[in-house]
Amino acid sequence: MSKKTKMSIFKFKALFLALGILCSGSALADIERAEMAAEFQQQFKDHSLSQIKTLLQQQLDELEKLQRFSSIRFSTGKPAEGSEPEYVAQFDPLPADVSNVKYQDYFNSIGFVQNIVGKVSYLQTNFRKYDLDQKVGNEDFFDSETPKIKFDRVHIFNNSPTLPVTETEDGEFNVDSVQRISAIDATATYSLPGQVKRFYFNHESNASQNDIALMAINGSEVTLAMPREVYDNILRVEAMDKQGKALRSAGSSSYSNDVYYIDQLHDFFSQAIEQVDNGKINTKDQLLTFFLDNFPSEEAARKTHPPKTIASYQFSGEAIAVTVFIKPENKEYQYTFSLKPLEDRYTDGLTTGTDSSGKKYGLIDEQGVWIIAPQYKRLDVRLGDYYSAVKANEDYNSEQIYLLNRAEKRLERQPFHMMSTEIEQDKFVIINKDPSNNFIKGLLNIHTHQILLPLKYQGISLDGPFYIGSNYDDKTDTRSYVVYRQSDNKLILSGVFDDVVVDGDNIITRYSERTTKPKADEDYYSLENDKVYRYINYDIYDAEGTKLNPSPYKELSIDSAFGKDGLMAVTDKKSQQYYIDRQAKKVDFDLSRYSQIYPFSNGLAAVNGDGGKYGYINTQGQLVIPLIYKSANYFQGGTALVEVEDQYQLITPDNKVVATFANSLRTYTSRKDGQKADYTFVIYQPEGMDDIYETYDHKGVLIP
Repeated sequence: MSKKTKMSIFKFKALFLALGILCSGSALADIERAEMAAEFQQQFKDHSLSQIKTLLQQQLDELEKLQRFSSIRFSTGKPAEGSEPEYVAQFDPLPADVSNVKYQDYFNSIGFVQNIVGKVSYLQTNFRKYDLDQKVGNEDFFDSETPKIKFDRVHIFNNSPTLPVTETEDGEFNVDSVQRISAIDATATYSLPGQVKRFYFNHESNASQNDIALMAINGSEVTLAMPREVYDNILRVEAMDKQGKALRSAGSSSYSNDVYYIDQLHDFFSQAIEQVDNGKINTKDQLLTFFLDNFPSEEAARKTHPPKTIASYQFSGEAIAVTVFIKPENKEYQYTFSLKPLEDRYTDGLTTGTDSSGKKYGLIDEQGVWIIAPQYKRLDVRLGDYYSAVKANEDYNSEQIYLLNRAEKRLERQPFHMMSTEIEQDKFVIINKDPSNNFIKGLLNIHTHQILLPLKYQGISLDGPFYIGSNYDDKTDTRSYVVYRQSDNKLILSGVFDDVVVDGDNIITRYSERTTKPKADEDYYSLENDKVYRYINYDIYDAEGTKLNPSPYKELSIDSAFGKDGLMAVTDKKSQQYYIDRQAKKVDFDLSRYSQIYPFSNGLAAVNGDGGKYGYINTQGQLVIPLIYKSANYFQGGTALVEVEDQYQLITPDNKVVATFANSLRTYTSRKDGQKADYTFVIYQPEGMDDIYETYDHKGVLIP
């Protein structure tokens, strides 16, 4: 040890104890007395004995501060007196093998993205430490390091030989290839905690374990004593009450009892000052001798009185036992796995890439051949061979739609925009006149690239074998329609209608006829502006666009239409009610005894007799459920809701009652040909109490 180093130790012990530098690792007795004496003389040659005494007093004052500080205990909380105990789930850290399986499961779930830039492919993964911690579940207890994932080799889509991966200084991975990568061989290196050690203490079994001693269990407080290095390695302290339940932690406090050596130093400096004050030390040489002969040895003090950390833990209930969990040592693991692409960025064998600058985009195939050289500021696939692109000399936000001409390897600009990429019936997509306005639309077949409906319609719908365009004229309050047949794109119907509904191969239209005078043979109309009579008419067309009914109907159920039974209730201009088939032919049913008929649903239709009672007929026109009910609903899911004198019932097609309800009906399902239904009833409560609602299904089972 050099003379300079030795003196530095002496100076730290003698002059800077107030800064807390109390442990040099060497005892004063180990330092040669002659060298120490020389250093002492050199350091204090310009100080009088009185001045040195002042320095000693300053040291003594700082030591007294340390003594006071060492007795202070800091607490983060304490349960309120008399409060109810609060519990938590018992701490059960995952075994290492279980954590390892979870790690491997997570690695197997992640994927990669390939970004082509010039002649290089850059590889990225969706690995996130947060996601891993959430999956494993030990993130609250172990501060594990982020795993290191290394890409080893890549697999090319066409089973070419694997290629090596290069890792840059910035931790990025790349491959000297722009072919399509189908998989990456990767290795993860990570650390996991080993088996957690746990030590159990109670009043009867309080012997020291792992250098941990139970000092006291006092109500909601547990006090432990241990070396500092053990305290720093505690993972968790869990207390149990007499029921064996784990109590919620309410705070903790700790302090070090390494006061023995500080007390020795305090006594030493007190004696030195006292010796100077009473004249026993009159010179600096005598003071030096006193230092060399009496300075306390830290090493000896630690041997006889090892410093301990006293830790107190507070809990939200009365504890009778405590378990101390010690942080385990970590073990390093390696796991090899394969990453798959996170998403298929190739559309019909093509994907986008950029030039080496990363600023110009083009299209490249799976073999790494550029089909469209990088020349666009923006280039994104919309759907199929349609792309949105911005040329290099255009404004960044001025994107247009282009169609890829694969034969000639070029992008051809299209006269429309695509606000939506939703494909209907596997081949149709609605196109737009304006990139940010969905008001004017057209219809495109993405397979034939034919514009079926030009960009001039406000509404477009695809119903069954037809596609329909419509426009509303707010000046005349009318809507014009065109109906095309999908099979041959033939226009089969056009005109001004209030509504157009498709039911199978039939088209049902509703339209208004307005007159300034009422018709003598029609009494069903609405009056507009007190001077215009509006009459509603219905017509039915087939798939050829041929009108099937010789004269308009006055009423029909346009929303329910024919349904699966192929029959629809209509009312003609003479106010006659009957059923028609899909050819608009009147079905030969004897309905003379009924004042009102209703749509069929699942093979049965409600009818109302002259006496105001309801029953049901079948598709042959036969009355199969008698006219005995006050009201009748659709058959849905094998039952129908009917009303008798003071209650509701669910009946089957053979008029068997499956459920009875005595309360008031609030809401119900009414779907033609429905396979299920809900019925809600209300139980009225006295004033000041909330009414009770109960909902039952079509089988009469209460729905929770």
